[in-house]
Amino acid sequence: MNASTNTYGYFFGIGSNIQPKTNFIKIIQQLVQLFGQIELSRILETEPVTIERDNKFVNAVSYIESNLDKDLLKQQLTQIETDLG
Repeated sequence: MNASTNTYGYFFGIGSNIQPKTNFIKIIQQLVQLFGQIELSRILETEPVTIERDNKFVNAVSYIESNLDKDLLKQQLTQIETDLG
């Protein structure tokens, strides 16, 4: 499917524990490049649970509006994740 003329609203979680502060900023920058305006919840830094990691997690919830259907949006978000490792 391609982008449609309809506009959809999407909420999704974003976060990182690999270079969390650096990668979180990169995630936000890529989202703004792709979708223009985004809305972001407050940013939380949390301790890892049930896994052993030196880095804390940086997490938030984002809201965007886009004419991409959910499958194309998922592809875009997965590409961001892949690009940042």
